[in-house]
Amino acid sequence: KMLITIKAGESGKINHALNPGAIINAGDLLASLTLKDPSKVKKILPFDGELLYETGDVKEETTLQGYRSSLASLMDVMDGYPIESEPLVQKMLLALSSYKLLIEEVVDAAAALGNKLPAELDAKLQTAYAAADADHVAGQDSSEVASIVASITSIIDEFIGAQYESKQADIRAVVAPVTAVLAKYEGGLREHALSVVCGLFSRFM
Repeated sequence: KMLITIKAGESGKINHALNPGAIINAGDLLASLTLKDPSKVKKILPFDGELLYETGDVKEETTLQGYRSSLASLMDVMDGYPIESEPLVQKMLLALSSYKLLIEEVVDAAAALGNKLPAELDAKLQTAYAAADADHVAGQDSSEVASIVASITSIIDEFIGAQYESKQADIRAVVAPVTAVLAKYEGGLREHALSVVCGLFSRFM
């Protein structure tokens, strides 16, 4: 239930339309207000202007989002749901063949760490992401992934190695989600794709 206070600048009399304890249905008139001089109160007029609906920029689906959504739908297919699978397979395979999947998974894992990720390390990782995008050559995703994995792994190892020995284990534990993503791609895009597809088949079997 919601109570709305309506203030009138003129005195009047309230006439109840329903008796106390009556059952109220949607749209029922509960009471009316009769003013002594209605002309002194500003009337509510129907809106005769134009409402402009702003349409926000529709963000294009990222490679990671496309991969995750198609994989989730294909899992439903394997569970027996009647879903058209061919477009989902093509969408997933397209994502699995892109270097961006690795970059976006690493970015996602690093972002989930929030303030736990050291700012200096985060800055170095951001530089590595930008360099990977700038150096990308169409059709060379597989070889580039191996280079990206090695580069980011080296950045993390060098950063940890530069810290006090007493802190190294704690920092390595913090960045474990990021290194876990890198480990999935150590064998390259093809090995990672095979692992994903085999995981789908094992769900069916």
